[in-house]
Amino acid sequence: MTSGTIDTALVTFVEDNNTLVLDKDIAVSGQTFRVESEEGFITKRVMIGDIVYNTTDGNAATVILVDDNETLTLNANIMASGEDFIIYSASPQKGVQDANNGCVLYLGDTDGNLKVTTVAGNVVEFKGLKAGAFFPVQIIKVHETGTSLTNIVALW
Repeated sequence: MTSGTIDTALVTFVEDNNTLVLDKDIAVSGQTFRVESEEGFITKRVMIGDIVYNTTDGNAATVILVDDNETLTLNANIMASGEDFIIYSASPQKGVQDANNGCVLYLGDTDGNLKVTTVAGNVVEFKGLKAGAFFPVQIIKVHETGTSLTNIVALW
């Protein structure tokens, strides 16, 4: 970077609280720079209770803290470098992708049992379900304990 010019780069991934991955090399060790974001988590009104769905591997977690515009704390470690995600809102006032509406499930590739929480808040265990079928119950959570099915897909 030369004096009098501003070099910019896009943040392509937030690796951790201290490391950003940029689309090009602009920073030198020890140099300070500012990150400007109009599309951060606070700006988009992400809130505690929202669901982060890792679209790369199908894992999901709940937001337990919105640290700042670039950082969320989740109840589980579901993200690795380079993975994509979508955030479903848990607040009915916020908009289209509302996690409280629940989802239906596609039951993957293995027969088995399924423990879920329904939109009404009931925790229910279903036994002997067949793989390759849709599960037409409005679900807000699939429990790891009590679920033996694999490759479950949530559809909102």
